[in-house]
Parts: sequence; structure tokens; C-alpha cells
Amino acid sequence: MVYLVRSRTSSLLCALIALMLAACSTRDSATPSNDGPAPDANALHLVSVVAGNMFTCAIDRAGEVWCWGSNDFAQLARSDREDRRRPVHVALPTPTVRLTAGEARVCAVDSLRTLRCWGDNVAWALADSTVTLLAEPRVMPVGEVQNVAAGSRFTCATNLQAEAYCWGGDRLGELGDGGDSLPARVTPGPVAVSVTFDTLVAGRTHACGLTPQGDAWCWGDKALSGDGSREKRTAPVAVAGNHRFLSLTAGESVTCGVDLESAAWCWGVAYDGQLGFAQGTENSFLPMAVAGGHRFVQLAAGYHRVCGLDTDGLAWCWGSNYRGTLGDTGRVSSLTPVPVQGARRYVSIASGDSHACALDTDGRAWCWGRNVIGQGGGALGDGTVESRSFPVPVIAPAATEAATRDSLVPRKSPSNQ
Repeated sequence: MVYLVRSRTSSLLCALIALMLAACSTRDSATPSNDGPAPDANALHLVSVVAGNMFTCAIDRAGEVWCWGSNDFAQLARSDREDRRRPVHVALPTPTVRLTAGEARVCAVDSLRTLRCWGDNVAWALADSTVTLLAEPRVMPVGEVQNVAAGSRFTCATNLQAEAYCWGGDRLGELGDGGDSLPARVTPGPVAVSVTFDTLVAGRTHACGLTPQGDAWCWGDKALSGDGSREKRTAPVAVAGNHRFLSLTAGESVTCGVDLESAAWCWGVAYDGQLGFAQGTENSFLPMAVAGGHRFVQLAAGYHRVCGLDTDGLAWCWGSNYRGTLGDTGRVSSLTPVPVQGARRYVSIASGDSHACALDTDGRAWCWGRNVIGQGGGALGDGTVESRSFPVPVIAPAATEAATRDSLVPRKSPSNQ
């Protein structure tokens, strides 16, 4: 209905009512939204994302690296230890093609196959016995590499011959060298297995490799090797079941893989149902099919939680729902996969200790879960330290960061890479 207001008093009242109605129409910041981020000239267009303990890093289309969140161990590579609630640029001399995040450490492989790492140097995981952390990227003494994986206290990489080398903490067999005499090693050493690996992944205290044929081998902490054993493995052992995997992921107490038919399999310890078995929180030391019959293209394991993208690009999570880490708008843990709110299509996903992030088809990042530790944090990159139980868009970098990005000379990878 339309009312014609003729008096000055009535006009003022009408104006007041209009303001009240406008205020009521404003969206609650805690309400999930399916709307995309507003257009922004500084918006990032990302191609891959990784997550650690309360921080996130990603690679954009130009091979530049951006990070946000907790910076207590200088894992944002900003020469300081100040947390950031929105993306900041990481200065690297050449385009980055591969990225991995440990608990508080990041490693990047560039277009020249050089490996640089920064952040926490616990147990010499940065191949240096003289410092506690590195606030700027430093070249690792491993020559040219193809792949890299960072665990909580150790790092592994493959050379051009696809042979695996590891260094750092070795309390639970993380280095896979077959020995058990030293708690840590600063010098990269070969993994004690004769097979080669196309892919490496690392959990908190174990690692796995995937051969060109799709065979999985694992080593490290007890119950995570997938060979039926409950003991730690100081050298790689083959995962049982004759599975052929397309990809692997490793978390705090779980390993999962996607097989050639896009089915998901998990093994390990099921504290909060992160193995995805409908029968409950029963542990499994052999690969077991994740319930629900979903077909996945990628899995990402975090702390007591696993997320994945199905063949349609939809995100699913299962396990612990602490601080909304399942992204389903709730706080109730789930033994089986539940859909992440929004029905948005994604192309890449990553799980940190207690948050997750995914990239949509336009290269925009969305994150959910825990967003604060102490008075800092910002792992979700939305400019706040509010935890979210549904995906929220990562906001664009500050103007100064965007200017830094725009001032960079376009770089090309060598033609033979």
C-alpha cells in the first residue's frame, strides 16, 4: 500500500519509519549467505590453497603467494610476528608452483624447482640448527625438487628422480629412514624405500607417498600406516588392500585417499568420527570406505576432521565440528560426510587444524571454522576474528598489499619447465 503524507509531522514520522525499515533489512553478519563477494579491484584470483594451525596461504594465477592468519612463528613471511586478518603478499623471487603448510611452517616450490621454506624451525624442520624460526623465505639445501610436504616437526621432498628425502623431528619415525636413534636430523636424508613417489603428503606425525602406479606407502606414528599395524613405522610400508589411489591426504590422526573410481578410503584413529565410518568412532588400521557413496576428486584432512570435494565440486566434511569446522552451520560432529553450507562449486580445498578453506570456480577463497587464538588470528581472512560455522569470503588485500602486487614485473616460467 502507498500512503500520501500531507503534514510536516507526518513527513518526519515517515522518514523515521523508512530508516527503521532500512536497518531491519540489513543482513545479520552471523547469517550464512550464498551471495558472492562484492566486486573488488583488489580481489585475488587463486589457484591453490593450503592451511596450517590458524593460518592460510594460497597461490594466485600469477604464481604469487598470499598468506593470512596467525603469525606467531613468522609463518606469514612478513619479517615480524603480527597476525593478519586479511591476505598479505609473500615476497618470492620467482613464481610459485607448489605450496605446503605444516603446523606453523610453509614451504614453496618455484618454477625453477627451488624449495624455499619459512616459519617455525622446531626440531630443525627448516634444515638449520642455529635459529628458532625464519621470518623470510630461505632456500633449502636439497637441490631441485618436484614435491614437498610439511608435517608438524619435519619436512619431506622429492628430487628430480622422484626419490624422497626428509629432515627434522624423528621421534615417531617421521623421517622414514629406517633408523630410530636420533630425535631429529638437520640434514636431509633419503627415505628407506626403493620406490619413487609422484606425490608426498604429511600429517602431524606421519607421511605418505604415492607412486606413479597409484600405490600408497606410509611411515611414522603408530596406527597410521594403513598396513594393519598399530606400531610406528620407521621406514615406509605399503598400504594394504591393493588399492590404486589418485590422491592422498594426511591429518593429525588419519590418512585418506581417493581411488581410481573416485571412492574415498580412510584409516587411522577415529576420535571424533574423522574416518567417516557410519558404524561410529571405531579405529581402523586398514583402509575402510567412507560412508555415503560420494565420489570425490580431492580430500583434505585436518585435526580430527576431513573435508572433500565431490565430482560436482560440492564440499563435504566429517568428524569434529569444533567451532564450526564442518561448515554445515552447526556445531555437532558427524560420523559421515555432511554438505558444507551454500551448495557452492569449488575447485580446491584445504584443512587446517581447526578451519578449512576452499576456492570457487572464479578463484575466490571461502573459509570456515575457528578464527581466533588468544586476541589474534584471522585464519578465515574475512577481516575478523569471529569463528564461522559456514563459508565466508576472504576479503581483498589492503590497498598497500594490492599496490605491491600490481608493481611486480610479470614473470614467466622457463620454457623448459
